Amino acid sequence: MATIARREDGFVGPDKELVELVWLPLNEARKLDMPGITAVVLEELQDRIAADMSYDHPVPLYRMLNKRFVREIL
Repeated sequence: MATIARREDGFVGPDKELVELVWLPLNEARKLDMPGITAVVLEELQDRIAADMSYDHPVPLYRMLNKRFVREIL
């Protein structure tokens, strides 16, 4: 705590996902209230782990295109 300049209680919420980081198993992390993209990325990670982190596994790219969430495979 000595390296934190100021701490404000009640600041942490689903839109503040990088404020207080914790390590959790994927199945526990997926139960948390989080932004949609974070949940999607965790699903992608779980798929990649199930594929033994294979280099042949598709690589997704997520982006906003014309105000729509788009998933493309690289």
